[in-house]
Parts: sequence; structure tokens; C-alpha cells
Amino acid sequence: VGYIDFDSEIIGVLENVDRQTATDPLVRTDVIYLDPKRRGLEDAKDSVQIDPANSKRLLVSFQASSPGDYIRVLTGTSKPLPAQVLVPARSDIWIAGLPFGATNELGSQVPIASPVEVLTIPVRTGSYLTFNADGRVTLPSEMGGDVVGPSGSETQPLARLSNGRRTLSGCTAPAGALMAVFLGHSEPTEGLTPDSLDFSKEILRDASNLMPRLKQVFSIGDGLDLKGGRLRVYVPVEATRLFLGVMGSTNQAGYSGFYSVEVMSQPNALLTARRENSHQIELCWEPVRGGTIQIESTEDPVLGPWTPVGPLMVGDGETRCLTLDKVPEVRLFYRLSIRY
Repeated sequence: VGYIDFDSEIIGVLENVDRQTATDPLVRTDVIYLDPKRRGLEDAKDSVQIDPANSKRLLVSFQASSPGDYIRVLTGTSKPLPAQVLVPARSDIWIAGLPFGATNELGSQVPIASPVEVLTIPVRTGSYLTFNADGRVTLPSEMGGDVVGPSGSETQPLARLSNGRRTLSGCTAPAGALMAVFLGHSEPTEGLTPDSLDFSKEILRDASNLMPRLKQVFSIGDGLDLKGGRLRVYVPVEATRLFLGVMGSTNQAGYSGFYSVEVMSQPNALLTARRENSHQIELCWEPVRGGTIQIESTEDPVLGPWTPVGPLMVGDGETRCLTLDKVPEVRLFYRLSIRY
């Protein structure tokens, strides 16, 4: 018997196994249940109640043996504190997730030159991240010794190539720029290599939203788009880890300085269902500068596959809603895919 205080208002509680199973694909809590079929409150004496005097407090009374009682609590949006991360200039993003002692073709070695993993905020599909970066990095003497900020050198774009079919992608970005990559639980040597992004192209430099794939290296810069708005980076499916590093094309032992990076996690509100009935659903989205957008659907939001639905559209065009016919007796999940 006791209570649990949450940092936002409690919307509701799922007490039985059927409702918990139905919402498993949405929450992706990473909880390992001893017996998923025996979740919920089994005993008539078990009870949960939102405190009438405090909507952030849940009153509980459980009587259970093995595997125990399980409930799922739905709350309003929390306001998490930002993660504060220091990223040394020597941090080579292309050795992210590799084992101790591993060395790449430039001589960067784990852990001496490893990128920094963001550990203090959750990295989960269904959210987006924003960044606020500051600090200075000095490029090596062979690159002129310029002092640059998180956006990198305005005159020295660098291109790093991928090392093979089962590794991180390549990327083109300004020398010294703040870089990042999402990984899953496994080493980045598993799965095929995604396409390389080129941040020397205007379409990416002007983007206000990024949807990188797993293992696809991308540039964060100072965390702002060209119009001064906050860049949104959407967490890809199966991502559980985020690494931050600095763009270099030589052994980064010759780089000095660091960036101070603030990382915030927010719920994904880019795509919403405005109206829905038994036959149709209307999906609407916020304007997306840079690139085109494609609605995709799947029956399994974790494993996919995701199938294109409807036409390819201009991200900030006049069309911002799409009405789709429902498939009888099939539950579909939808997402918005941005293409550059």
C-alpha cells in the first residue's frame, strides 16, 4: 500500500492485460515482463486510484506473488531537464559504438577519440530532439588553425566516406561542425549502411526538420536552422543511443577545444489525426521546410515495413492534410517521412 508522485497530471491507468497488450506498440517502454500474459491486477482486493486532491499522485494497493501486479500509467507531457554534454574536439563520430581498442582508417581509437554518448535523456522512437550548442574548436595547423563554432568552417567542407556495406554512413559537412548519429543496442557493424547526407547542399542547410536513419551520420551545427528556428531531429525506429562528435578528415588528436551541448527531448507532434470515423482518417501535419514529405503506414510500428501512402508532397506547400480510407479490420500506424 502506498502512493507514487508523477511530474505531470495522470490521464488514466490501464489495469488489465488486454489494454496493456493493445498499447505495447505505442509506448515501447523497454520493460522486460516476466510473463506478459499475466500482467494487470488479478486480485479483487487490488486497486489503483488517482488521488482526488492531487492529480499527480497515484494511490495503490496491491496483493501479489509472482510475477506480481502490473499497471500502465498514462500522464500528460513531462518537462524534462535538458541534458548538458561536453563534446571534446577529438571526438570522432565514426567510431561510435565500436568496442574498446577499435581503430578506424584515420587512426582514431576507442576510447581515446570516442564520441560522447548522451546518457541523461531517453532516446526513443516517437520523439524529437532539439539542440543548443556553443563553444569553440581549433582546427589543426594543416587546415589553417582556424577557430570555429558548432556550425564549423564556412570555407572548408569535408567529405567522409563510408567504410563498407555494414557500417556508419559517410557525410559531407563543414570542418569542425558538431555531428551526431543514432544507434540501436547492437554494434554499428550490423545491418546495411544508409545513404550519405551532404550538408553542403542548400536543401539540407535550410531544413528545419531532420529524420536521419539508424547509423546515418548527420550535422547538428549550433542547433538552429537558417531562419533562426530550433532544428528538430526525429529519432528513427529502433534507435536507443545518440552519439555526438566533431567533423574531421584527419586523426582528430590535432583538434583542440570542445562544444557545450544542451539536448532536449520532446514528443513527436509533427503528424496528427484531426478527424476519424469508421471508414476514413484525416492526417494533418505542420509545415516542413526543405525536402518533400511522404505519409507511410505499417501494422507494426517497431519492425515495419513502412509502406508509402498517397502522393509525394512539398513539405511547406499548401496541402497539409490527407484523407485516407481505412482498411477493414486492420489497425494501421502512420508516420511522416521527410526526404531530401
